Amino acid sequence: MKKLSETAVMKRYSQPPDKSEQQENSPIEPFPISPIDMPQDTFQKGIKRRHKNREVLLQWIKENLKPQVDFGQIHFNENCAYAQNNSVELCSNPSHWSKPVLWKSGAEKIINVLGLSVHFPNLNQFEMAAAHKQELNQVVLKCQLKTHGGTVISEGVGARSIEQDGYDLNMALKMTAKTAVIDATVRASGLSNVFVQNDIQGKPMTTKSSCNADKLTGMGACNHQKKSTQLKFITHRQKDFIMKLAGRLGLTIEGLDKRCKSSFKSPLIKLQRHHASKLIHQLKEDF
Repeated sequence: MKKLSETAVMKRYSQPPDKSEQQENSPIEPFPISPIDMPQDTFQKGIKRRHKNREVLLQWIKENLKPQVDFGQIHFNENCAYAQNNSVELCSNPSHWSKPVLWKSGAEKIINVLGLSVHFPNLNQFEMAAAHKQELNQVVLKCQLKTHGGTVISEGVGARSIEQDGYDLNMALKMTAKTAVIDATVRASGLSNVFVQNDIQGKPMTTKSSCNADKLTGMGACNHQKKSTQLKFITHRQKDFIMKLAGRLGLTIEGLDKRCKSSFKSPLIKLQRHHASKLIHQLKEDF
């Protein structure tokens, strides 16, 4: 007489099933671990839906984001005669301007229309460092955009040296957070072909241009070979405007001078005009 453990019924339930045999006989396919493994119809419908939704979003951006309020362009060619005379808005040479730059207000509008919320998962580390009076030289923040259900849609990162803001930790944190939010917004919406980051400037093209030199009376042509021999320093109007912006941002005169020395290697009163124009643009970006 056979032992109970050797009977066919006990063997069937005491040993694990044959996986190969189970997969061959099972009508249920394993759940796809990658979108490319989805059924063809489901995958195709998903692509069409996302493509149409992105077109709708781009159209909404075109109709609702305002230039010089929600996005803008950076004039990066310092040798341009317009830049040297504090009139960069008159330069119409596209090779002297960056791609459109998404600003904080534009990012906030996109986040709002997508129904997302902003989270900084590592901000508490800087709070703890401040509470323990630890010295900080760099600020690196991660930004997560989440749905109302808590699902992370995209992540962005921002980094900044405190020296860039005259060792003002509050300003450095705000600027870093802004960069991280914009980075996460561009990633979530797939807008890298539309906008560049707010701290990335375009690169000059190799082709030379007169930069509308015919419209410049007595200023000379704008190219890389001809440079002005006479330095043109900050005007009283520029200085007053910078002081007004700095006051609204809570910057002291010492903090403003530190920022000028860090960015332009010169105190405020000795800034060149095109550097003063850049500083005005940076201060406007801080709001």
